[in-house]
Amino acid sequence: MDQLNNILIATDFSPCANSALKQAIRMAKLNDAQLHILHAIDSGITFELAETLETSLTEIRDQLIHSARHEIEALLKPHDLEAKVEIQIGTQIEQVVTHARRVNADLLVVGEHSEQSDNAPAGVLATRCLRKGGNKVLLVDKNTEGPFSKLLTCVDFSENSKTVVQQAQRIASQNGSKIRLLHVYDFPWNRIRSAKNLPKPTHEQQEQYVQKLKTRLENLAKDHLEASAECQVVTHQKAGQGISNVAKEWQADLIVVGKRGHSSWTQMMLGSTAESLVREPNCSVLAVSPN
Repeated sequence: MDQLNNILIATDFSPCANSALKQAIRMAKLNDAQLHILHAIDSGITFELAETLETSLTEIRDQLIHSARHEIEALLKPHDLEAKVEIQIGTQIEQVVTHARRVNADLLVVGEHSEQSDNAPAGVLATRCLRKGGNKVLLVDKNTEGPFSKLLTCVDFSENSKTVVQQAQRIASQNGSKIRLLHVYDFPWNRIRSAKNLPKPTHEQQEQYVQKLKTRLENLAKDHLEASAECQVVTHQKAGQGISNVAKEWQADLIVVGKRGHSSWTQMMLGSTAESLVREPNCSVLAVSPN
């Protein structure tokens, strides 16, 4: 990644969030960045607790805030790292997005699954952060705690692809990772209904199309990576599923993907791809916006 100055980790103390915290701590140390930790307490729950326990709302909130701060201090203690801790009452996603802006976070880190859905395909906070989070959102799988060893870097040849590859290169240099560049394609004549009236491409034309994609991918690697990398193109109607298939086969532990592309096709593909990836509990996902 480019130099990180402020990393924000949003935690709900679930196992996945604890793994995310460990990654955020590790990355803060690698980048000499300020670590910010946010825990948002649902305001609706505080009202219910106060009503059920027949005590004041202020007392309940004070107790929850004190307990959360104590929990965070305990999690930080083994790591010898100072962090700025914030406990807020309110809607989780709104607090996360607002606080990310307030601290000028270069990277937002969250667990892929929430406290309520640790075994579910994807956490609500994770998918909402992809839509509303900052330029870089790292969704951490609960089984990923140490350095990333295999980076599956997904590009669509939009302007953002260069940024995505550069992010992967920085992570690889810090983690000693292997990089595989991946482009998932669907033939253009399959993506538009009116193309059915056009002459069907010959086998040779299809092979030429795929070879051009491979060459573009290899040139991208040559221009922006410091070491050689594997390059792979695969065809699939759903980009997210194509990426997920390769991630499983290669046993990637981090997928680096753009949040947006430059055309209606890439907007549709990448806009839904990053979200669809967290529905498959394979590995962590870093979603990168254009600079």
